[in-house]
Amino acid sequence: CICPLGYTGTFCELDIDNCIGNQCSEYGVCQDHLSNYSCHCMLGYEGPFCEVEINECSSFPCKNGATCVNLIGHFSCDCAAGFKGETCSVHVTECLDRPCWNRGTCEEDVNGFKCNCPPGFSGQYCEIEMNECDAAPCLNGAVCQNDVNSYVCFCPEGFEGLNCEINFDECIYGFCKSNSTCLDLVADYACVCPPGFTDKNCSTDIDECAFKPCKNGGHCHDLIGEFYCSC
Repeated sequence: CICPLGYTGTFCELDIDNCIGNQCSEYGVCQDHLSNYSCHCMLGYEGPFCEVEINECSSFPCKNGATCVNLIGHFSCDCAAGFKGETCSVHVTECLDRPCWNRGTCEEDVNGFKCNCPPGFSGQYCEIEMNECDAAPCLNGAVCQNDVNSYVCFCPEGFEGLNCEINFDECIYGFCKSNSTCLDLVADYACVCPPGFTDKNCSTDIDECAFKPCKNGGHCHDLIGEFYCSC
C-alpha cells in the first residue's frame, strides 16, 4: 500500500505521531498534524516552539508615568502619586480625604498633594506641633511653657519682660533714705549710707554719743554724722 501523507503501516492503518521528538519548549504543548506538528503556547509565551516570553510591558500599557512590571501572562502598574486603576489612568483627588491635620489646607500638585500648615505646625500632614521652647528663648533661668505658635516665660524674682531679659530695678521704689545711694541687685537692692546713718535703708541715725566720747563729765550732743561735747 502506498500510504497517504501522515499514515504508515502495512495497510496504512497507523497515524504517524509527528510530536515524537518535537522541539516545543516546556511552555508549549505539541499538537500533531498530518505531516507536521505545531506548538500550542501557554499564556505569556510565543514563538514557533513557545520559547519566547512575551513582554506585556512592551506595549506601554501603564499611563501617567507609572512603572510597568512584566509578569508571566500579564503585567501590573505601579502608579505615580495621584493616580490609581489597573493602568493608572484614574486621577485621584487626594484632598477629598482631608489628609491634613490641625487645620492645614490641602493643595493638589503633580506628586499628589501638599499640606499648607498653619503657624505652629509642620510635617507632611501638619502633624508635628512645633515646640517654640526648643530655641530656649527664656533668659536668666526662666521657665518656658510651650503653647500653639507661642510660648510663655515664667520669670524668676527680679526679672521681667517677654523673655525675662530685663533686670527689674528695685531702686525705683525709693527704699533708700537719708540721701543714700541705691544699688540695684538681682531681686534685691543695697543702700550706701552717708556718714551717720545705718540699717538696710539708711533710715537709722547712728548715735555717736553711745560710745561716750566726752570725757571729764562733759555732756555729749548727738548730731547727724557727728557729735559735740558740752564741758
